[in-house]
Amino acid sequence: MTRDITTDHSNFTLFGITDTVERYTWTAWLLLIFIFALLGGSTILVASCHHNAFKLHRYIVVMVRHVAACDLMIAVVGVVPQIVSLLANRNILNSVLSSVLVYLTSYSFCVSPLLICAMTVSKYLLLSRPLRTRSWSPEQAHRVCVAIWALSLCFPGLFLVVDIDDIYFDYRLYNSNYAYSSRTWRWLGPIKFGLSAFLPNLLIILTSVLLVKHLQRARRASLKSRGQVRWQGIATVVLSAVLYCISALPYNVYHVTSPYVEDDHVLGGRYFHLYFYRAGATFSYFNVVDNFVIYCCTVRSFRGYLTERIARVRYRVLSTSLDTGMFL
Repeated sequence: MTRDITTDHSNFTLFGITDTVERYTWTAWLLLIFIFALLGGSTILVASCHHNAFKLHRYIVVMVRHVAACDLMIAVVGVVPQIVSLLANRNILNSVLSSVLVYLTSYSFCVSPLLICAMTVSKYLLLSRPLRTRSWSPEQAHRVCVAIWALSLCFPGLFLVVDIDDIYFDYRLYNSNYAYSSRTWRWLGPIKFGLSAFLPNLLIILTSVLLVKHLQRARRASLKSRGQVRWQGIATVVLSAVLYCISALPYNVYHVTSPYVEDDHVLGGRYFHLYFYRAGATFSYFNVVDNFVIYCCTVRSFRGYLTERIARVRYRVLSTSLDTGMFL
């Protein structure tokens, strides 16, 4: 399907970046996000799988692993192609690889909110229904997460069913994108967005509010009994949920309101469809790096694990330097 030149986002003249400084600045920013996502995600997986560095409920720890794996996937299939295209200032990937990356990116962005939603709902149920959930095991958590990964295949699968070739290179993002040109998406698009984004985000917000209320009630009860509140698990899940919603908000706002904003190049529509969309998509990548920071701030055992590892590395470097100096 041929798009009109005024709305053809694959047109470099209208949507490409001609300023070299701007392009390299954006590239450096994405590269920084990728490095932090790679280091943070791999550290979380190693620390939780091999060193038991997360002293949280075992059910939640399993979900933390799956969220980290999803963040790594987004960084690889979403951020890396953008970096490559920005450096080349064009699309250098063939059509097959571009299509695969579009499907994988859509897949990972569908999995991410569902995993966060499952984690917040699970945490609330663990706190509010302790007797019914005391038998929950890591194996059950893995089954829930695997089910989410499997069911999420349906969303990019719709691309294959509706129009497998409706893919183009979008200079707004410097990445391949799905065009949604078929009329089928007029009714199927809202359903896909509702199930993969709106409903999970709504549940995340509702359960986060319930978790905060539970924490407030527990704090009041602890003050009366002069006890302590076990807040770190709640704070970890709530902060992960809140920061995810914040990072995804601009991108979701664009998709909800874009049909009602004319894509012109004279009025504000250009700024909305180009700059706001570009900023919203880039801002959504904060979700792949903020979890590491959250765990460092809220999970004492993980923070202790990192401190110990850093101390070991410093000791080895210092020992090597002293041995080399003595040898010289």
